[in-house]
Amino acid sequence: MERPSLERLKGLNSLSTLPAQLDEARQLCTHRARADMIAKWLLEKLKSSDEARTDSASWRLLADASRLLAPEMLATLFGHYDLLSVVQKAVTHPDLDFETTAAVKNLFDVTFDLSEGPRGAALKAFLSVDAAHAVAFTGAWLICLTDTINRQPECVSSLVNLGLLSPAVKVWELRKHGADENDLFATNCLVPITHLLCLLPQPDVHTSAKRKRGNTEDRSSDISLKSMLAKHIILPARATFSRVENTPSRTGELQNRLQKMKEFNAEVTNLTHEDQTKRLATVPTFLEIALRCTPSATPRQRLKEKSWVEGIFAALLECLPSNTPARSRVLIDMLDIIQKHASLSKETLTQLNDQYSGLSELGEESGSHLTVNWDLLAKIADLDANVYAELDRAGNVFEVLSFANFELMEGQQAPEVRLEKDIHTLWKMRIIIPVMRAFARNRDIASFVKIWRNELAIEFEEITRFVWLEIDEEFAQLVQPFMTDEQVTDTVSFHCNRIKEAINSGHVSCNLQKVRSSAVVLCATFMGLRDDGLIDRMSPIVSDVFSDLIRIFEDQRAGESSADFAHSWKLLRVSLEIWFPLWAEQQDDKSTIDDRLKAIAQSGAALKGNSLVQHSGLTGSPVSAEATRFLAVFLGLTHAYGLSGLSISDETRKIYLENPALIANLDEKSRKAVLSAIVDGDGKAGLDVHSDAIVNGIVEAGGTAFDETVHLIVKKLEGKGSVGALDVLESMSPSTLSPGQRERILDSLCASEDLRKHVPNRQLAAIVRMLELPCPNAGLFKDMSILWNLAATLKTLDMPDGLRLLKLLECLTSLVVKHSTKRVTREGESPALTDLGKKVDHHIKKTSGKGQFADDAGIVTIINTVLTNARTNPDETAKEVVKPSRLQVYAQALLREAAELQSSGASKGGLQTLLDAMIALPDSVVQRAAEEEQPAFQSLNAALERIAEGNTSDDAAIDSKYIQLACELKTSQHERSLVAMAANVLESELQPKDNVAVLDVLHRRYKNKSDCRGGALQSFMTDERDVRAAELVVLRTLLPSIKEEDSLEGGHSHQSILYTSLRLADNSSVAICRRALDCVSCILREKPFMTNQPTIESTMITIQVLLKKHHDGMIFMDCCRTFNILLQQYRSQMKYRMNLVVAVMQQLVTSLFDCNLGSRHANALSRMLELLCNPPQLRSKRHQKTTISLVDEARKAQGHVGQYVQYILHHYCSQVLRSPLAEGARESLMPGLWMTIAAVEVNDTDGMKVLSAAMNNSERAVLRSVYDDYKAFGKWQGG
Repeated sequence: MERPSLERLKGLNSLSTLPAQLDEARQLCTHRARADMIAKWLLEKLKSSDEARTDSASWRLLADASRLLAPEMLATLFGHYDLLSVVQKAVTHPDLDFETTAAVKNLFDVTFDLSEGPRGAALKAFLSVDAAHAVAFTGAWLICLTDTINRQPECVSSLVNLGLLSPAVKVWELRKHGADENDLFATNCLVPITHLLCLLPQPDVHTSAKRKRGNTEDRSSDISLKSMLAKHIILPARATFSRVENTPSRTGELQNRLQKMKEFNAEVTNLTHEDQTKRLATVPTFLEIALRCTPSATPRQRLKEKSWVEGIFAALLECLPSNTPARSRVLIDMLDIIQKHASLSKETLTQLNDQYSGLSELGEESGSHLTVNWDLLAKIADLDANVYAELDRAGNVFEVLSFANFELMEGQQAPEVRLEKDIHTLWKMRIIIPVMRAFARNRDIASFVKIWRNELAIEFEEITRFVWLEIDEEFAQLVQPFMTDEQVTDTVSFHCNRIKEAINSGHVSCNLQKVRSSAVVLCATFMGLRDDGLIDRMSPIVSDVFSDLIRIFEDQRAGESSADFAHSWKLLRVSLEIWFPLWAEQQDDKSTIDDRLKAIAQSGAALKGNSLVQHSGLTGSPVSAEATRFLAVFLGLTHAYGLSGLSISDETRKIYLENPALIANLDEKSRKAVLSAIVDGDGKAGLDVHSDAIVNGIVEAGGTAFDETVHLIVKKLEGKGSVGALDVLESMSPSTLSPGQRERILDSLCASEDLRKHVPNRQLAAIVRMLELPCPNAGLFKDMSILWNLAATLKTLDMPDGLRLLKLLECLTSLVVKHSTKRVTREGESPALTDLGKKVDHHIKKTSGKGQFADDAGIVTIINTVLTNARTNPDETAKEVVKPSRLQVYAQALLREAAELQSSGASKGGLQTLLDAMIALPDSVVQRAAEEEQPAFQSLNAALERIAEGNTSDDAAIDSKYIQLACELKTSQHERSLVAMAANVLESELQPKDNVAVLDVLHRRYKNKSDCRGGALQSFMTDERDVRAAELVVLRTLLPSIKEEDSLEGGHSHQSILYTSLRLADNSSVAICRRALDCVSCILREKPFMTNQPTIESTMITIQVLLKKHHDGMIFMDCCRTFNILLQQYRSQMKYRMNLVVAVMQQLVTSLFDCNLGSRHANALSRMLELLCNPPQLRSKRHQKTTISLVDEARKAQGHVGQYVQYILHHYCSQVLRSPLAEGARESLMPGLWMTIAAVEVNDTDGMKVLSAAMNNSERAVLRSVYDDYKAFGKWQGG
């Protein structure tokens, strides 16, 4: 006999173990009286026992008991046993696990929910403790969460999803305010909150709008933590900072408030680098929150807050411990945040550079220059490059940079950098170039040139990558905008004189470094010249530079070294481009120009350049690349000024391949040699130049070279080197060819046996490309044997790439037949089309008795295309290409052969070919063949029945052919079976083209056969079974074909079709619901005879039901589309059912919030609000012409709607208080809300005041915000 519950309750402590006691108590906790005794016993146990406090079952049981007790009694119990202190002890216990923490949070959820109820005042009073107790509890709870995450990093997502932050946040919000609460908060909660914010996952700003709802509570708690920091630490500190005028006192006050953070970070010295970084991340996290609290929208605000930004940055910098590897990384993170939200003074950045960059240590001890904190230097340059835009400071930094570059060359390991992919890129893009631009903005670019010249004076011959050689193009962009003509002239003259002095001294090789450094600066300066007047004045100096460089190349020792320096060739090219055309214009005698060009051609520079290009191989170095460009410019000038006699050697062909425009200027023999190498695809001649670039250059140049290229392509296509010629042809656009050139190429492509053997797919693709543009005299249009021969090699779908080959052949045949058909229309006859019909007739006659159509897939494809064209062509001559009697024989042979292959299963490709052929035949021919060949048809019909029963094959493509054939053979008596068959096939994994083909054949069937339409509709309207989504796709295909005169069996009206679609939409499956809504939208949009007042009301009710049932963004958009159609086409029927309209709109607003939908969905809802409140169809000119009235119908309709839409606005305000909108959704919804306000005011000028009076204070605040935006941005002010 079971003991009474009272005895069992009294005997709880007599049980041996705590789990047994808790299990017994849980079984008894089913009544309020027993729950009271259990709660008292359990609270006593929790207060006195660590084991109970760390057991999750204890807290779950207390939560269950709390649900059964009255809130007043629960408040008395919790206050008597001091629940908050008990929880505080529990969360500070080292053995507390994540499950127990979640159970405690669940207890608080129950408590908070009860406190919000009508009898929750006592519980709320219990939770409203003084600030000291609240801050102690909040700090302990947050420390517990940080310890949990540190022990179990994988549980952070669960912590977020379960909302474990809420107890700490809500207890603090319910506290009794005290005068010293800010100081208490700084002492107990500053470190836990900042540490926890670092550990929590940060939301992705790019995907937050699309994120599903589920953790909104925790996201608001996350925001609350930041708000608590701002309210109790940052804003009071900022207020004190503003009152104190003494700067040291200001900073000291800030440091005192952040003392706990400094102590917390001081403990990192014994941690690993990764743990140090995690802990020190509290500093940039706090800095970002502080800057977000700082107004910085206008320049005035930024200037006013500058001292505060400097102060908080300095105070937080003191919180970073010295001599820790992670400090540098955290400092850069802090500067990142400064860059996003504020700025620092030049003086502060200079101090950071001096203290933390590592530059000062290099003078005291001989360490590696690579140990400098290059990331920090780059970040300082990002913030303000003027820090380094001083001659002395920039010189020191750049000198260290150059030495570090040398150390890399000596084999030292490159340091890892965060801001760029490698150290060289960081030096160039993040340090040197920003500083150079800062010098330019300060109009002191001459100082930078001086530093640059000094760094280039270092011996860099053996350095593989010297960063100072890579900035010439960036410097060139600054020459004319930031240098005066006088500065440019002085700079050029200085460096020109240096080169001249080195040459005149007779020891160029000894002064080679001076020459090289000047060459780099001169090259950059010359590239930056843009002004014609300045270029004219500089021309003599440029001429001297070019002549001096030529002389250097004549020096045997210096010439070798100069040839190995890329900037020597670059300066030669740039100076030649600037000087020679201007000099040539001044010469009266052409022979003078020819003599100068010949002299350059015979100079040491040209000869050395030829040698470099010869030996550069397939992977040209920067030196050979620059030499090639110099020779290309020189050769271009020789051709431009008509100098002949300079032929090209095979070794220097690369110059012409890189500059195809020069090819036309070669002599005939050299030109043909280069073009032949290109068309042949000779790898030895191609070097590292891509063939597409060469061909595009030839096409752009046009002229003789292009014509000869086309001639070579035609010639090669006819021979054995056709694949290389095809490569070149594929690089050309057919539109660049003349009709005659396309015709010659087309004839060569069709005749190429080499292509047909090796690359038939590329051959057919090239033929189709050529035929897309006019080729009226091509042989393919005159001799159909060419097309027949192309198809004869394509035997079956099972061959490699067979499907693509047959598709190309189908396109080709279609183009040929269409061209021939146009000729019939124009001339009355087409010999080619007649010839093709004879070939088809002969092939059918020859093959029908053998049953080998499946082995001639190419020929069958031609026949299919011809028949398809005949079916759609209005010309009678084109329709009679194949004799009807021959078609009947063809159809019967196909049916017999298909039955044989189906029974044997020998070739799926062959069966698909035969089914395609039968589908292409006219329906009457196939039906007659089925009657004549009953055994074969029975075999085919068995396959159709198998599909109808749901037993589809493993080849979805063949099943799709079966259903297409069934649409030709089946009568209306089999419509239910046909619908099931089509649905089964559509549910299989069809390719998109097969899916479209099935829907097309269904559409044609229902469009032309009224009895089939009726049978299909009957199957949907009489069946009570669950309908599949694929069957609804069939219904959607059927709907456009229904006509008003169609009669339905069983006395059904046309409106019953819409009722059926609405019934099917109310389904738990999202896919079925969406397909049914698509059908509803189609009926409403295209079939008004299927609608009436009840169906429209039923549609609005169904939309509400679906939105409540499915929290899905796609269902939301489908409902919006359906309701949009109602507003556009059925407004008059909805005019007096505004209660339903308002209910739908309110449900849409609710779904926007509940499903956390983004801006796309808010846009759709906004458009519907605008359509409802301001109907554009009543403002159209067409409507105004049909109505003659002094009353504005649009305004009248707007006023009518304004009586009701205030309820939508009220509902929106209440939803805002319940949960936040996704990112971007509010801005998208605003135009619709503004139009709603306008409609309310059109109805009643005091309508918004009346609405505001009906709201509570919180809703009124939301409404005021929306109304203020309306007055500022949405209200039309006239004018």
